[in-house]
Amino acid sequence: MRTSPFLQNGIRPPYAESVGSGTALVLRDGKAWTVHWSRPNANGGTTFTTASGRRMTFAPGQIWIVLAYR
Repeated sequence: MRTSPFLQNGIRPPYAESVGSGTALVLRDGKAWTVHWSRPNANGGTTFTTASGRRMTFAPGQIWIVLAYR
């Protein structure tokens, strides 16, 4: 996380670098899954993989992603 180079409502909001990999918590259908995420480069999408090695699926439509900074 760093300060964005872009202005939003006159201020520079946080900017999250989303290239790399790590763990994530996916909440869906009243359940929670700990998954691995991977985004090798800025030009590609993000892949979410379950503990069993299967690709995490999502329902069609909008997906909300919350980035938590610690």
